Amino acid sequence: MKKLLAATLVVASVVGATAAFAFDLGTTVEGIVGSVDTFGNTVTLTDGATFIASPQLSIEPLQPGEAVTFMYQQGPDGQKEVTAFWIDAGSNEEN
Repeated sequence: MKKLLAATLVVASVVGATAAFAFDLGTTVEGIVGSVDTFGNTVTLTDGATFIASPQLSIEPLQPGEAVTFMYQQGPDGQKEVTAFWIDAGSNEEN
């Protein structure tokens, strides 16, 4: 019985780790848009971090000064590819 329980726990942990890896949606980062290059499909935040947009993602709505949250995945070349973004409400408003 103990062997069966141990084997079940090992299988469950391997399946759980595999499922967690398969559903990794990426990393999120918050920042302020510094510049947008729609031709090069890149966005640079005011802290200097540069991100490239995935081919299916339009970055045209982004404007310098807006607070954004990016969801991205790190590519094999170290490039940060944005897979989704949210413009934070109330950003880029004049006081």
